[in-house]
Amino acid sequence: MLLFIVILFHVCWGPRLIFNVIKSTGIGQFDKFAYSARVYFYLLSFIHSALNPFVYGFMSSNFRLRLLRLLFNKTYDDEFV
Repeated sequence: MLLFIVILFHVCWGPRLIFNVIKSTGIGQFDKFAYSARVYFYLLSFIHSALNPFVYGFMSSNFRLRLLRLLFNKTYDDEFV
C-alpha cells in the first residue's frame, strides 16, 4: 500500500516540480507547448488531491468490506438506517 501511494505521489507531483525547477533556473525555452504542459502538470497535481480519498479508502480492507456489505446486502440492519 505504501509503495502505491509513493508512486502515485511521484507520478502526479514530479512533473510539476521538475517543470518549476527548469523554469526557475532558466535552462529551457518556453513556448506554447510549455504553457500547455504546465497546465497539464498543474491539473495532474490537483487530480492527485482528488484521488487521495479513494486511494486511502479502497486500500483499507475495513472500508472495502463495509462498502460491499452496503451495496450487496439484501437485508438492512439498524446500523444503516
